[in-house]
Amino acid sequence: MIILGDKIKMIRKELNLSQKELAKKICTQVTISKIEKHNRVPSITILSKICARLGVEIEHVCLSENNSNNTYNKFKVIENLCATSNHIKAYRTLISEFDEENLSAFELKEYLYYKGLTQLLGFNNKQEALSNLNMALLVNKYEQHSFMDVLVMHAIGITYLSDKDSGKAITYIEKSLENIEKIDKVTANYWNHLVKLYYNSAKFYSELKEYKKAIELCTKGIDLYGESKKCFYLDMLMYEKGFNLLKNKQKKEAEKHYFIAAGLGFVNNNKQLLTIIRKDSLEYKLALNYLDLKN
Repeated sequence: MIILGDKIKMIRKELNLSQKELAKKICTQVTISKIEKHNRVPSITILSKICARLGVEIEHVCLSENNSNNTYNKFKVIENLCATSNHIKAYRTLISEFDEENLSAFELKEYLYYKGLTQLLGFNNKQEALSNLNMALLVNKYEQHSFMDVLVMHAIGITYLSDKDSGKAITYIEKSLENIEKIDKVTANYWNHLVKLYYNSAKFYSELKEYKKAIELCTKGIDLYGESKKCFYLDMLMYEKGFNLLKNKQKKEAEKHYFIAAGLGFVNNNKQLLTIIRKDSLEYKLALNYLDLKN
């Protein structure tokens, strides 16, 4: 992966940020200078935080080692296929689209992660899945606690869980959760993975009857939505549609949209919207009285 120092410098200047301001609580000013002048960055975590401050995604200031974003785009296709549970197609696409011999260390780790994951979820081939996932852990690391390593460890835990080895599953899942706390939480590339990781972990602990731990992990996943603003304005749109359905004499459908709007309002901590929904529910006698809209 090649860092485009000139592009980072250009965006920084467009935002009227000094190197010192960009570096604040992330790294040293010298590090920013090295990035801009020599296209070098100490870790992907630092780069992620710099990009977050600049308001851009990592791929906007990087190129893959063959001077194109072609590899990144291919991985996005694999990610989207996995997100929609098309794991067999994801595996076949991965094998046909990538030349394992020509991948950088960072790309090889991601390639092996998806290869292991799709072998497990697409073909239930636990042995091959573990082989590729363990190889991914052995690939040279960009940093001590990379997010890809977290995903790999979590996938190993899920593989052991599917093989009824709860002892090893707990070891890897707890290690992945522990390492999450040591890295940047909401990165441009891996946000959806992180939410799913919290969900899978919560489900795992629920099956172990450790309900408090499961609730804690669910809460962390839900809080990410508030931090990332992924649902920002969706609550308002659901409310607005519900209000207009109500006015159009479609009360049952309106109540459904009010209910969803209220739930999203809680996630976004949108107190103004919750006040409006509470007022409407009383005025129009909506079936929302079981919701504690005051909290």
